[in-house]
Amino acid sequence: MAIAINFVSIVVNAQNTNATVAIGENLQSSWNTHQKQNFGTGQAVGNTAEVNMIINILDNDVIDMPVSDNDIVPSNQTQAL
Repeated sequence: MAIAINFVSIVVNAQNTNATVAIGENLQSSWNTHQKQNFGTGQAVGNTAEVNMIINILDNDVIDMPVSDNDIVPSNQTQAL
C-alpha cells in the first residue's frame, strides 16, 4: 500500500554552500565544495546611516584557496519514472 505525503508548501529561508532541496527520487553523489571567505570585524549598532564608507580587507595570499581535488568517484546517475 502506497503512502501519500502532501507538502502544502516548502519554504527555504537560506541555503549555504553544498546544500540542496531535493524532492522525489534522486541520486546525488560526489558533491564537493571549495570556497574562501574574508570576514571583516566591527559592527553597526542602532539606527545608522553610513555614507562614503570604505572597507579594507588585507588579503595578502598569493593564491587564494589552492585546490587539488582528484577524488574521482564513479557513480550510476540513472533515474526512472
